[in-house]
Amino acid sequence: HDSTGMPMAHAPASGKAWLRLAGAAGTAEADGELRAYSSANEALAAAAAAGGGTVQLGEGVYDEGTLKVTAGVSLIGAGADKTVVQSVSGSAILCAAGAVRLAHLEARQTSASPAAPAYAVEVRGAGSGVGAAGASNVVQLDRCRLVAASAAKLSAALLVHAGRAAASHCDLHAPSAHGVVLAAAARLSFTLGELADCGGAGVLALPGTDFTADGLEIRACAGGALLAGKGSSASLTGCLLFRCGAASQPAVTLKSGASARLRQCELDSPPGIGVQLDQAASAALALCSFTSAGKAAVAARAPAALTMEDCNVTGAGGAGLMLVDCGPEVAILRCTVTGAAKAAVQISAPAQNKTRAAGQNKPEARAADAGAPQNRRAGNSPSQNIPPQNGSSTTGPDKNSCSAENSPTENGPLDKIPVENGPLD
Repeated sequence: HDSTGMPMAHAPASGKAWLRLAGAAGTAEADGELRAYSSANEALAAAAAAGGGTVQLGEGVYDEGTLKVTAGVSLIGAGADKTVVQSVSGSAILCAAGAVRLAHLEARQTSASPAAPAYAVEVRGAGSGVGAAGASNVVQLDRCRLVAASAAKLSAALLVHAGRAAASHCDLHAPSAHGVVLAAAARLSFTLGELADCGGAGVLALPGTDFTADGLEIRACAGGALLAGKGSSASLTGCLLFRCGAASQPAVTLKSGASARLRQCELDSPPGIGVQLDQAASAALALCSFTSAGKAAVAARAPAALTMEDCNVTGAGGAGLMLVDCGPEVAILRCTVTGAAKAAVQISAPAQNKTRAAGQNKPEARAADAGAPQNRRAGNSPSQNIPPQNGSSTTGPDKNSCSAENSPTENGPLDKIPVENGPLD
């Protein structure tokens, strides 16, 4: 058997497309009978007409426009370094509602200036109007490489729209766009793999979507590793976020109403802020490490809810943690801050409130483990007793604070994403 589970005797020839139908148990189709076709699109059309099947592509480059994978159909290549599906005019592969699996191939969207947002792979759920009504399965992406060249707004290597997808051991690259865009209540889980060299965000989670990652590496994404829109949620475990964002763009941005859980994650060398919570966002950070942040490891603005437990901050161009007008919704427990240029923790009032009387409604972080050293163990003493460093003040506005005017905006309205890129009939 090859890496796709196909008997070697039936492995497709170079540049050829083969179809194994999804027949009933004991039939020739179920036993692995293959039929050869002159193109990938022809094989996919035959699979759609039969109600499902597995289309296998041999080694080579398939430049046939957008390949449409319909309900009950899988598309399998000979390896991400051997089988390339590409499209100049639009997206390389469109998975409709009910599609089963993509594996062992590279999908390449090659046009830098398409007429509309374009993607290496689109996963469209039933709610998008593409594919079988009522289909709610999870589309599997296994050991694929997705590359998008489009610079059109909201383009990405992968779009999940009104559907569910699970990616495993996949690498995504989009030099002028986002790595992943989630829209219309989409859900994506990502296990191992890499998002790298994206001109936008590694993951743009538009309102109401959900993103889960385990062991994912997100590297050198100019728009940040994760930009979570209002009401979206994210959970990252054991992930590496390396040199993501910019001086004015945090590595992780949680907009109002967004929530995120980061556990055992490493945020290394963000040019600006590591994790920023806008008003009414919430985050739970546990066993995470923050290294060499350009401004601060974490910044939160009331009424954001922040819990940090057993986290380490090493080096920051400003304060280790910056809290703006925050109250009891913030808990910093058993955390260590070393090498911050200003203060371990800086607590500031917003600019519009800087003239209010001292001692009135003064924000404070909830503390724990009293009795430990005050200057480096955040959360071990009342926040008002944390001493300033290098002449900085623990009150008053700061140019590095997560003020609303410095907060990134959404990267475009959802209605800019086309409902579909063509009929599937």
